[in-house]
This record gives sequence, structure tokens and C-alpha cells, in this order.
Amino acid sequence: MTIYKYNLGVNGESVTIKGKIRKILKVGFQPGEGVVCWCEVDDRCEEVSIKIVCVGTGWDPLPEEIDCMDYIGTAQDGLGYVWHYYATPFVNPYMFKSDLNDLGDVFDAFFGAGVN
Repeated sequence: MTIYKYNLGVNGESVTIKGKIRKILKVGFQPGEGVVCWCEVDDRCEEVSIKIVCVGTGWDPLPEEIDCMDYIGTAQDGLGYVWHYYATPFVNPYMFKSDLNDLGDVFDAFFGAGVN
């Protein structure tokens, strides 16, 4: 597993980040880079595309699409603006890419079925 950085937009921009992203860790401002997010990237995961939308403080109305998105963080851009970020929900587990081939194997792996 590795942590990667992805550049995000400001002022209503939306970006799509792609990769074998396991988890979004943090959104923040990095001098010289702007607003970025840091993500855990794991080769055991599937490649995903995650849309990230930026909205500003005081915006009215907010874009309707964020009703179906997860809040991932807030960042100040260094110019006095505060931006709030929402991402399309995703789950990217790697544990099911093993040799588990049916639900019985999955339950056995989790609950230790068959162990005396």
C-alpha cells in the first residue's frame, strides 16, 4: 500500500481521480500545489474512478448531486476562500480477491466455522 496525492479543483470545479484507491485519507491545502487529497492506493484493489465536487461556503443553492455523495473534507486555499469537498461513494475491498469462492468460504473466513 502507498499514499498518493491528487490535485483537486476550487470554485465549483469537479475532478475525477482514478486508481486502485482504497481510502480517501484527507483533503487539505499544500503550498505550491493548491488543494489536494491524499489517498491510500493498494495494488490488491480494483481500479476505480471517483468524482469529487467542490463547493464554497455560503453557496446557495448547493448542487443537487452532492445529496448522493460523501463529504470528504474542507480546505482553505490560502487566498481566504474555504472549499468543501464531496465524493461519489465507493467501496474497494481487496479481501474478496483471494481464493474465497463462495459465501460459505467467506463466512468461514470471518467466523471460523468448522473450527472445533
